[in-house]
Order: sequence, then C-alpha cells, then structure tokens
Amino acid sequence: MNEQQPILIHAYSGPLGGSERILLDLLRRMDRPAVLACPPGLLADSAEGDGVTVFRVKERPLQARGALSAATALSDLLGHGREIRKLSRDLNPALIVSWGMRSAMASTLTLKRPGCPLVAEHVDLLPPGPQGHAARRALLRCDRVICLSYAIAEDLESAWHASGRISVVHPGVELQENAEARRSEMPTALMLAAIEPWKGQHTALEAVAKTPGVRLVLAGSPIGGGETEYLRELKRRASLPDLAGRVDFPGWIDGAGALADATVLVHTAPSEPFGRALIDAMAAGRPVIAFNAAGPREIVTPDCGRLVPADNPADLAAALSEICADPTLAGAMGAAGRRRVAADFDAVHQAAKWQRAALSLAPLPAGSKHVGPSALDGHQAAAEHAGPGSKISIVTVIHNSAPDLSRLLSSIARHLPAAEVIVVDSGSTDGGSSIAATWPGDATLLMLDGNRGYGAGCVTGMSSATRPITALVNPDVELVDASLAVLAADLLSPSRPDRLLSPLLIHPDGRRQDAVHPLPGTPREFLRALIPAQALPGRLSTVAEPHRSNRSIRVGWAVGACLVARTETLRALGPFNPDVHLYAEDLDLCLRAAERGIETWYHPEARVIHREAHSTRQVFDGEPSRLLAERRRQVVGERLGRFAQQRDDAVQWITLCDRILFKEILRRDTAKERSRLSGLREARRA
Repeated sequence: MNEQQPILIHAYSGPLGGSERILLDLLRRMDRPAVLACPPGLLADSAEGDGVTVFRVKERPLQARGALSAATALSDLLGHGREIRKLSRDLNPALIVSWGMRSAMASTLTLKRPGCPLVAEHVDLLPPGPQGHAARRALLRCDRVICLSYAIAEDLESAWHASGRISVVHPGVELQENAEARRSEMPTALMLAAIEPWKGQHTALEAVAKTPGVRLVLAGSPIGGGETEYLRELKRRASLPDLAGRVDFPGWIDGAGALADATVLVHTAPSEPFGRALIDAMAAGRPVIAFNAAGPREIVTPDCGRLVPADNPADLAAALSEICADPTLAGAMGAAGRRRVAADFDAVHQAAKWQRAALSLAPLPAGSKHVGPSALDGHQAAAEHAGPGSKISIVTVIHNSAPDLSRLLSSIARHLPAAEVIVVDSGSTDGGSSIAATWPGDATLLMLDGNRGYGAGCVTGMSSATRPITALVNPDVELVDASLAVLAADLLSPSRPDRLLSPLLIHPDGRRQDAVHPLPGTPREFLRALIPAQALPGRLSTVAEPHRSNRSIRVGWAVGACLVARTETLRALGPFNPDVHLYAEDLDLCLRAAERGIETWYHPEARVIHREAHSTRQVFDGEPSRLLAERRRQVVGERLGRFAQQRDDAVQWITLCDRILFKEILRRDTAKERSRLSGLREARRA
C-alpha cells in the first residue's frame, strides 16, 4: 500500500446506531486516509462533519421477511455491492472494509477479485435460519474478520482462535473529565438504547416496578422513528399505579448529560453483541447492571457493576436496590469502572489495535510514512511538513463558495498538507475569504474587485504560484487521497513532454463524471451521439466516452474542474481568457494548448470528488442553455474552423434528440435536454 491509496469503508445503513457510532470514533482516529461509502443520513452527515470524505450511495431497506422480500433483499445487496465495486475500481483502495453483515454479504457477492484485501467488521450475532447461514459464509470468505466481542467471534466460528483470520477488537471510549453525579431527590436508573423489543425495556420497567423510590429514564426512540406498538405498550405499562410518575421517555438525548444525572445504567438486552452504552457509562463513572450473557459478560466485572440472569426482573430489581440504596458502593463502582475503561477500553489504544489488525494485510512499503489527518497538529504550517504536495500549487477561485471551500481546504490538509494553496476571491459576500485567511496551512488569499469570473481569477492566482506544478481546482472539488501528487511526479519527470493532465472526477454518489472528451465534431463524437457507450463492446466504449477508461489515454479536451500542469506551461497559456466569465474556457484552453503541441491526457489513477455546476448555481441559479451553446460554438469556430463548428452542432443535435427519445421511452424528465436543444437552436440563429 502506498501513500496515495485510501482505505474504503462501506456501510449498508445510514442511521446512527451503536455500530455506526463505533465506526465514527474509529474514523476520527485513523492514521491512514479513509473514505466512507454509506447511504444518506446521520452517519454520512456526522462523518463529513468530522472531515471524512463521504460517498452517499443509494439507501436500501434493512428489513426482509418472506420469499418475495428475501428476493428483494438479495437484489438490494447486489445493488450495494455493484456500487462498491465501481468505487473500488475508481479509488484503487489499499483495503476494503465492509462494516456489518449486510456490507460483507454485498462485497463477497460482487467483488470476486477486488484486487486488494477485504476486511469485514462483524458487529452483531448471526440471525437464525438461512439468512444467518448466508452471512456466515460471506464473512468467512473475507481475508480478515474483526469482531466487536468474543461472543460475536464464537457465534461466527467456535474455533475462531485457530482460524488465523478472525480477530477480536473491542471498541474504546474517552474518559469524561467530570465523573461526579449530580444530586437528585430520587435515585435514577438510565437506559440508553433504541426502543425495540430485543433491547428489553419491558424488563427494565418490571424491575423498577419492584424497586420503590427509584426513577427510570428510557432514553431512545424506535429505529424507524415514530410511535411503534412496542413504545405504546411501554408507555401504557408505565402509567399503571406501581410505576406512575417514575418513568420518563425523553427520546434520543445527549448521553453525557443523561449519565451525569443518573445513579446507575441498566442494560436489559438479553443477547447484546457488545454493549457500547455500558462502557460509556463506566467512562462517566457510573455503575452498570446488565444481563450475564454475550457482550456484557466481557465488560462488566463485580467491582464496577452487576451481572444478573437474563430476563429476570426480580434479580434486576435486587441489583438496583443494592446500588441505589448505597451511594458509597455506587461511587466505588463508578471509580472502578473508570479504571477498567482506562485499562481495557481506551479509545486511542483500541483504534490503534483495530488498525494493526486490519492494515497488517496491506502494510506500507519499508521506510514510507503516511501524512494523514493528524499531520497538521494544532496550527503548524503545512509547509513545515515534507509530505505529499510539496511541489504543487493549488489555485482555486471562489464566489460565495464558503461551504465548498471549507471542504476543499480540509481535504488538502488531510492529503496534500505540504501544498501551496492560492485562494482568489471573486467578489464573495458569504465569508469565504475569512475561511481562507484563517486556514492554518500554507495559503495565500487574493481579492478581486467584484465578480470578474473564473478565467480572470485563475490568471490572478497563477501570478502567485511558486511551486513547479500547479493544479487549477474548482472550490467544489474534494481530494480523496494524495493521488494528485502522482500527476505532479509524472510532470516533473525530465523525459515527459509538456501536457495538461486531468484526473478522474467522481460524483458524490460514487459515479464517474463524464469529464473528458474527444475533439468536437470528430468521428468519435458522432459514434457517441449515435450509439450509447454502454452498448459498445470493449475498448470502443472508451473511444466514445474516454472517462470510462481505466488507463491513461490522450483526449481532445477535459473539463476544467481539476487540471494539473507545469506552472510555466499554464502561465504561457494564460491559462484562461480573462475576458470570458464562464463556460467553455476549459475547451478553449485545451484547444489552444494543442495548437502549441501540448496534449491533454486523462489519468484515472488520480481521482477527486466534484460536486459540479457550482458556478452555474451561484451566478445563474440554473443552467443558461443558450450561453453554454454560444460559448461552445464560438470556441470551436475560432479554434477548429467553421466546418468543425457545423459538425459539432450536428453532434450536439443528434445527442440531445437521442437522449430525449430514450428518456421519453423510460418516462423520465426531459426538461434539461429540451432546454439545451432550444439553447442550441437560438445560438445558431443569432
């Protein structure tokens, strides 16, 4: 594994449950670059908020019952697996981590030869019946399985110690600084769990009913949201005389605050795979009570809590009475729990242990060192690090691009911390310049007088570039890894001719962007207009649509979202016409470069995420079809001649008509294509 290869972690579900919280904790402490692929939801939002690169794949249902639903579930697994297979091809990861059983099943169904090690994080006990049998087979086909607990490992394979491919790594937590409980009139038992039958809240209610003078807080909500029959039954039971006024249902609340108000945490799931809430409570200095089975048996010792027989409200009530009636005992158990967490469940130590188990399958080359999220510790300047990007100047032009710029700069800090960054503000009013000015890396901020456009901004930014290689990057781009440094190394080779290089551009959902093209009006363009690339055999598909290629190839021109070249080459080319505000400036650049013998090449071994249409949204609140057509016709006519312009018009016309026809057959919206066709018609009449 080299420094440019990320770790691809994918999860089948998007809600933020216990295993997803464990995944987030791990991502925050990864020493290697990692990307996450998961459906939209709290997991994706939280990871992105932590600076992790996230691909939002399609959301698929979790439940499957009956033969028809089982067939649908299989189709969903195959669909998820295909998305991960495409991402794996484009990202070239050093390692693929399937988080959970469904993810592992999807991976093994579709990644026949993934080209890199496949690791499964196994977070649950296997379900009974055929589903559990299929999950076991899928997990055991992985190169390594890392289990959340010994109970999970033994459930998967009784002789797991001898397999050599199954490891156990408990998750970790951080100790809370203030472990003192807040005083309350009535001792409080807290349960932190989803409101579902298998979590056993009904047993907690019966135990508290036998424990007068103790209050119960059932914090959590049903997994699917809303008021389920089980939640209604719990509330009905809590309203009876022996519990009335002593039970609260606050929904999901801040765990740290709830633990500060609690006397003891109870955990009543009869078959809990691990029990993350238990170590959270112990880290907060609270005694815990759980059933003597599965995961909790590995966590709770007599000095920090009590283990009682499963589904036994009387024994649970006795343990509650013992702890709630004796503050000294509760305090001693809380202190012992904190010591146990520090010794066996420390967040940093357990994250390092997990990485050793997973990454041993793909070690770094001898003597290499990754510069990742921890490279910019505190506010050290990135230039102090002789890491990836030291030969690169990154120029970006912003106009009301604050959220995008923040994402771009965070990704540069993670993957190219030694790069020089030049931010040109073209009349922003949203505080984007402040983000650039306060970024702790090696950044230069240049202010333009009003919104003068992308071309003028790039020309201004190039004047301050001091590194031998420059990357012109849109602010709505996000680096996935350090692979732009691979392009820089290629350009710095004395044997290489001058070139403009374009990496693979990936949509946020993992699809490839159609960002490199043949010359306008050429036979390749006609081929693409007449026959969908998906219907073309083998290499013909990449002739029509070069972005489908998995190897470096020469192209006619490339979208300007991310272009890399020698700094002196870009300066000599302009790089853009400063009089052009938007559109076709990238086509114009590549055609002017070709006139000077400078070829444009597509290098899919380097990749970035591109959110696309940033400038259009900001300036036009949509796509101005006529302006787009006018600018393309102008550039093609000036650079390639009138006949090439006419041929290109024909290609555009055929392409748009074909798309309208196919979309109408599929009953899809054709407004975009019709708008572009109308824009082309108006541009030709002008």
